[in-house]
Amino acid sequence: MTTNISYQPTSTSDVDVEAQAVEVAIQVLVPEDTVKEVELAKISPAVGLQEKFHPTSPENAPTVLTFTDLVVSVKKKDKVLIDHVSGSITGGFWAIMGASGSGKTTLLSTLSLRLDTKYMNIEGEFRLNGKQYSRHLLKAMSAYVMQDDVLHAEFTAEETLLYAARLRMPGELTLEDRKQRVVEVMELMGIIHCKDVIIGDTRRKGVSGGERKRVSIAMELLTRPQLLFLDEPTTGLDSSTSLSICRSLKALSDRGECTVVCTIHQLGHWILIHQLLLISFQTQHLT
Repeated sequence: MTTNISYQPTSTSDVDVEAQAVEVAIQVLVPEDTVKEVELAKISPAVGLQEKFHPTSPENAPTVLTFTDLVVSVKKKDKVLIDHVSGSITGGFWAIMGASGSGKTTLLSTLSLRLDTKYMNIEGEFRLNGKQYSRHLLKAMSAYVMQDDVLHAEFTAEETLLYAARLRMPGELTLEDRKQRVVEVMELMGIIHCKDVIIGDTRRKGVSGGERKRVSIAMELLTRPQLLFLDEPTTGLDSSTSLSICRSLKALSDRGECTVVCTIHQLGHWILIHQLLLISFQTQHLT
């Protein structure tokens, strides 16, 4: 199925360049080994894109998520948030990048089935490893890290993770198993040094902002999700902390533990990203 996605110049200075634009076809590989084309109209040759793009699925990719003709609109309002977008997230470390208000979080929430259908209309087909999936199935095998961290200020980092482990991990596991997993995720996210420091709040000093974000990610990794969604995990963090978080997420995807999909504002550490989804007002395209 071919979906037309229009491209608009980002500024008036681009008009002359866009006048010489050409059409290219981007092929997106889906799990059934069939190829569906996503046609991007008027992509400027100045962008330097290859004419054919083949996102490959790593051999150790735990999940492959595809979406076709995705349309998201607001009920009772003539407002379309996402208009006929198709693509395939084929394992690895993926990032959705775009300006504020372009629909990054909407796309992420749609793929993770977190949108309230009472207020939103959602059209299109979603497939996980080639099969349609429900919210119950996705919840059992995935995790979602929100942009705002919601943690108990009085707990230490280790107590926060142990509390989450006792609530979320399977009931047949012993307390020692849970404690061992807590240590594993703390080492993975680089927060073992602050395990005895309280989370803190505006009145009491606790862990830093970067450590707080890593605790939130570690909580979601306790259950070993095969698909990890993160809404702007590097927003508000310094470059060093952002790099540390990106390295940890890339290590997860490289080992095949989970497919990582996140939203970002700017690509400061682009070399760590396996694949990038660019999204902007009135245009969505894969690079």
